[in-house]
Amino acid sequence: PPTLMSAAWFAGLLAVAWIAHFIARRILLAVVDRVTERTKVTWDDTLRDQHFFRHLASTAPLLVIYFGTYLVPDVIPSLDDLIHRVTLAALIIVLSLLMGRSPVFFLSGLGALMAVLLLIFRTTILSLVASIQIATNDMVRVGDWISMPQFGADGDVLDIALHTVKVQNWDKTIT
Repeated sequence: PPTLMSAAWFAGLLAVAWIAHFIARRILLAVVDRVTERTKVTWDDTLRDQHFFRHLASTAPLLVIYFGTYLVPDVIPSLDDLIHRVTLAALIIVLSLLMGRSPVFFLSGLGALMAVLLLIFRTTILSLVASIQIATNDMVRVGDWISMPQFGADGDVLDIALHTVKVQNWDKTIT
């Protein structure tokens, strides 16, 4: 049955996640420790002493589970969604440990960053949405005749780009 097959895939996925955890914690951390001891710079020693690499290694099994669930056949969509949400939550906690801050601080910082990016790229985002609407609704095509006196456009459409629509007016000027 599909449910038994999915359970077997999940068991295999958990085994691969455990192997990734073992490799990241035992082997990679040992290599990183040896490399940081041999370098002359001190910033890597500070990261090691603050357990940065250990926390970073904790993301390996989470990433295996997060991306591995896409490979599991016949998975129940609600279970797939739950697994992705839980692994993302654990990933946010690990990242907050790496930053040495509360997860609330981390998430509010991401929210503030998104607000700033939306303000900066507002025109580009609106242009992208408008371009998608124009293309999807087939409103204007190259070669169509349009007339928009407020923009000085009265002629054939030459090009449709993200921010602009290039029009060759009846008097051969380009708007």
